[in-house]
Amino acid sequence: MTGDAIEVDAPTWYAAQTAMYLCTSEPPPLPEPGPDRVGWTPMGPCHDFGQVAAEDGLHVTQSLDVLTEADRQALEAADDWYLLIVKLEGDRATAAAHSSFASPIRPAS
Repeated sequence: MTGDAIEVDAPTWYAAQTAMYLCTSEPPPLPEPGPDRVGWTPMGPCHDFGQVAAEDGLHVTQSLDVLTEADRQALEAADDWYLLIVKLEGDRATAAAHSSFASPIRPAS
């Protein structure tokens, strides 16, 4: 991660569609398999980067230029960021993984 972009290189993440989120707190786990996974998105302060294909592993760079001013302020205030990736089959979330990182845009004190 840099102050300008998030680079994701997850060569073993295979999914026709993956939803990507950047959160200011640890995202919740997926619900147990069942109807609650249809249309599931993380609750809380997360920026939705939309969906990307990951059929040959997940390799993507997401620009932080798309953040709203409110998103940027929330991320600047957070000590850590959480990148959440969610495997989708249609509109059903089938798997998720997240990682935490120190904020690269935290203002100097």
